[in-house]
Amino acid sequence: MKEHPYYTEGAFDRLLAEYLKYDTLYIAFDFDNTIWDYDTYGDKYEDNYDAVCWEIVELLKGVKQAGLKLILWTSCPKKEDEDIKAELCTKWGIKPDYINYSPLSPGAVKPHFNLLLDDRAGLESAAQILSKLLLLNAVYNYMENKKEEKQL
Repeated sequence: MKEHPYYTEGAFDRLLAEYLKYDTLYIAFDFDNTIWDYDTYGDKYEDNYDAVCWEIVELLKGVKQAGLKLILWTSCPKKEDEDIKAELCTKWGIKPDYINYSPLSPGAVKPHFNLLLDDRAGLESAAQILSKLLLLNAVYNYMENKKEEKQL
């Protein structure tokens, strides 16, 4: 059986190509059980250190530092929960650029983003792919800065 072209390495190559072509990426992330331990703490959304999945939050901080766009894509039956989630994200340093809105396909049934971090959509592999891209970006920026320093 032939391997799908967008399994892990192919997915990374595609993400890198999109980044190089468009000079930005739209990274969507879910809240419950992605950056918030919903199974343990439920919907008692507050600034609770133990409820936060810091590994993913730190990864998303890297997205913001790289100048990429964050989309909080979450299911909220109540608008006030959506607002609380956005406020907590901002407090943790990952202010969403968009909330449940896909700027590249407004009004479409299927949202558009370059990568989704979601506990129900391959969170581990998506996080690994994104980590690899951010590391590559950091190395590239470091090398560019060293080149500039030598030219001065």
